[in-house]
Amino acid sequence: MIYTILKDQASRTVSNCAMTRIDTSKKIAVYGVGQGFQSFKKFFLNKIGMEPDIYVDRRFVKNEKFLGKPTIMPNMIDDKFLANYNIILTQNFDSYQSIRAEISASDKNNIFSAFDFFLYHATYSNDELTRGNFHCFDKHREKIEFCYANLLDKKSKKLFQDILLLYMSKRISRFDFDNPNEQYLPKDLPVELDYRHVINCGAYDGDTVQNIIVERPEFQFAVCFEPDIDNFSALVRNLSGKKNKFSDVTVLQAAVGSEVGCFGLDKGGTNSTLVDVSGGKRSCLQLNLDSLASARDWTFINMDIEGAELDALKGCHLLLSKLSPDLAISIYHRIEHLWEIQNYISSINSNYNFWLRNYSGFPSETILYASVKCN
Repeated sequence: MIYTILKDQASRTVSNCAMTRIDTSKKIAVYGVGQGFQSFKKFFLNKIGMEPDIYVDRRFVKNEKFLGKPTIMPNMIDDKFLANYNIILTQNFDSYQSIRAEISASDKNNIFSAFDFFLYHATYSNDELTRGNFHCFDKHREKIEFCYANLLDKKSKKLFQDILLLYMSKRISRFDFDNPNEQYLPKDLPVELDYRHVINCGAYDGDTVQNIIVERPEFQFAVCFEPDIDNFSALVRNLSGKKNKFSDVTVLQAAVGSEVGCFGLDKGGTNSTLVDVSGGKRSCLQLNLDSLASARDWTFINMDIEGAELDALKGCHLLLSKLSPDLAISIYHRIEHLWEIQNYISSINSNYNFWLRNYSGFPSETILYASVKCN
């Protein structure tokens, strides 16, 4: 059984998380204050209560403060600076590698990437799975085994093993991944996904729906859900004035979930999430997808909604059971989604087949594809 094999591997694997390697006698410098920093702050710094001592970015001017802390330009990093600071780079991994190479210092052992910290990969996961050891996965064994057995190709099974082993052992290593431009538009599945009538959940600025329209000639219509007002404005702006099929897109400033109601919105760019409406947060409408079930013969649903994917799927029980649309669901925002989402979809419609693809080399951007079609 795959679970027994992976648990044995995890028991013999030593974590290489940066928290075990960081020099606690030195201060903390964070390099990069863009969207990558917002994610790192939310998923790591805030979780452990770490407050950086200084920030580094090309946008800063002399003597500027950021979040009440001093700032410097990147060209000020040298051996003397590194003698006193650990540096954490918050850019994507490819940028991290090039920036690290540019830093003029003889010893770079205390230069880290945000991806070196396990909690950064755990995002919205519960404490039991993020802070406990591999034994915490035992109660999920049956669901894990079911998912692995029902993935239909070797590539999916290998990816499932790689991600689960990383979660269980907390040893971070990069694994094989596909071209990011193919996310939601995979080219190597044994079936053709149907993009005629699309529901795009977590539409952000319209990047996914625009790619679908350009790449898939069968496209006819889409409805896009995006709760964050800034993202929604960008979505409308990017689609406005477009001719031809871009006029066949309906955009809704709303979230999707199991219930209809109003919730608070914790804004965070690509990481905006719904919270309790109390606490002064701007309210946001949430709809369930079953309310759209009779509107059209929906053929494709994609979701990237910051850990709310399982709840949103519970709001489209009728749609999944009656219409059986092709699915592309993000399963990386919560550790347990690696197995919970596939199990739930199968419980609603046992005719679905499953494939797993990744577009980053880390757990992020892992997509579960599902279709009732057979090759």
